Amino acid sequence: MVGNVIAPAGNRRGPIPFARLGAILCLALSDRRNSFALSEDIPDMKAFYAVMKSEAGAAAMKYHGVRPETIVVFLQG
Repeated sequence: MVGNVIAPAGNRRGPIPFARLGAILCLALSDRRNSFALSEDIPDMKAFYAVMKSEAGAAAMKYHGVRPETIVVFLQG
């Protein structure tokens, strides 16, 4: 999903396993220095974390240039 937000319009392809979770992107922000914030409605956090730890998730993050060690997840309760 991140790649769809930050990639140029002609380059929005590649593995995006997170979309299969039913996640809805609500807001995307960039500070134009290589930092991005996404606000998403994710119906199944257990499935989200499973994808984050999977080989498909790792491949998608690598393809889109996302470094897993920099991801911070905030939950609204």
